[in-house]
Amino acid sequence: MTKNRIQILKEKMLSQPRYVSIEQALIITKTYKQHENEPIILKRAYALANALRELEIGIENEELIVGNRTKGVRYGVVFPESGISWVDREFETIPTRKQDKFLVRDEDIKIFREQIVPYWKGKSLEDVIKQNFGQEISAINKVVKINQTDHAQGHICPNVEKWLQKGVSGLLEDAQNHYENADEDKKNFYQAIIIVMKAVQDFMLRYHDLLIATAKTDEKNRASLI
Repeated sequence: MTKNRIQILKEKMLSQPRYVSIEQALIITKTYKQHENEPIILKRAYALANALRELEIGIENEELIVGNRTKGVRYGVVFPESGISWVDREFETIPTRKQDKFLVRDEDIKIFREQIVPYWKGKSLEDVIKQNFGQEISAINKVVKINQTDHAQGHICPNVEKWLQKGVSGLLEDAQNHYENADEDKKNFYQAIIIVMKAVQDFMLRYHDLLIATAKTDEKNRASLI
């Protein structure tokens, strides 16, 4: 029996090697250096925008919906703005730890420690939390265990209905209208949305162009690519 699309994608996901990826960390670091004096909300917007425009992308022939944060199907992404100490401390042991293992490339460890760590020392969210609340957290930890005290990790529930109804262009238009009428203290927020939404459009077009280019040379899967 011919394997169906879902079976093939599942096998690919489970069988492909998992690597730690520092690609986005390099883009983020470069962007923060370029916008050193900008407000943090704009730094984050520019960093995400550059990632959407620069990250290497890829597609699987069986996919009906494309898009990923790395070209590798199950790569682990390093976010230096959240915290770098635990990655720096554990990089060599990530492939051998008891759970959630990832392969690492020696050259990535070298680049991480030479180009990323020096910039983020003292600047990450982890450092800010330690500077502002370190004593209080240490005191509480003597009584009860606190998880995630050294970096940020959370989950969000995006408004998918609004995204599908308005689309990227609709959300961009809304942000542009709000920006024109916003108080000065809110302009940075709407400017950040504008920066990111324009980059999202570019991100989508990058996948469009990749699908078209792939279809030209892949006769077997052409029908599912375009």
